[in-house]
Amino acid sequence: MNQSRRALWVGAGIGAVGVVLGGTGVGYASNGHAFLLGQNNRETATATLRNTNGPALRMVAPAGSAPFRVNSSTRVDGLDADQLDGLDSSTFQQKGAVVRQGQTTLTPSEGPVNRQSRAWCQAGEHAVGGGGHVVALTADRLGEYYTFIVHSAPIAADGEPAEDGSQAVGWLVEATNTAHVMTGQSNKDANLVSYVVCEKD
Repeated sequence: MNQSRRALWVGAGIGAVGVVLGGTGVGYASNGHAFLLGQNNRETATATLRNTNGPALRMVAPAGSAPFRVNSSTRVDGLDADQLDGLDSSTFQQKGAVVRQGQTTLTPSEGPVNRQSRAWCQAGEHAVGGGGHVVALTADRLGEYYTFIVHSAPIAADGEPAEDGSQAVGWLVEATNTAHVMTGQSNKDANLVSYVVCEKD
């Protein structure tokens, strides 16, 4: 057998071995070689995929399946997402926000009279959220069950609900105590507390 024909047979044999290994799913070092889809590709150096005309990679998965998986909880720098658990970032409390507690207002069980509590942001801040809660003043805590928050809204500097589009500087909560003599209940007093979430202007 001449030298050129012998080299041809050896080359064909090596190629055949490469095809068999490629179909077994056995991982190998991909460095400098083609990336095999459906196979376990291994690298000893970072691989870069670059496209100068658009996204470098697009992954499509069926409904209910994640487009990719990772094996680490380490933070990935520069990874951005449009939503988290279906929520837009505008619904989250922003970094630097602070919750400030407002006045405590007694809501006695003397009749169905509404009581108000207001919480204020400090100078240079504006309100981005707020609310309130009720604390019973009786050992059996029934004051909590008979006192209801009926109104909660952002307020302007005059203490009244802020108009649409205006910047709020505080939060108002209003409650009523229904444990009065008309219901046969008494001594079911409670405290109404307001709070506001503030951010810097």
